[in-house]
Amino acid sequence: NIDSYKEQLTAISLEAFKQLYEQYKHIEKQIEYYDKKIIELTKQNEQCQNIMKISGIGVLTASAIVASIGDIKTFKNGRELSA
Repeated sequence: NIDSYKEQLTAISLEAFKQLYEQYKHIEKQIEYYDKKIIELTKQNEQCQNIMKISGIGVLTASAIVASIGDIKTFKNGRELSA
């Protein structure tokens, strides 16, 4: 806890660190929310489900692939996709 450092910090520093910590907690909550959203959307997306059948591919990677590639059927083969 930042309060344990009260004696070592100036009042301005203490306030700045408290504000930064509050921002950090808020961002952590946002990340948690969006992680849950990505998991939820990935479960509903057939392309993501198929990609996740590949060993080592998880929710984030599968959703990133689908988001960046779009409809995989527009590519004739893997070589065309990688080009």
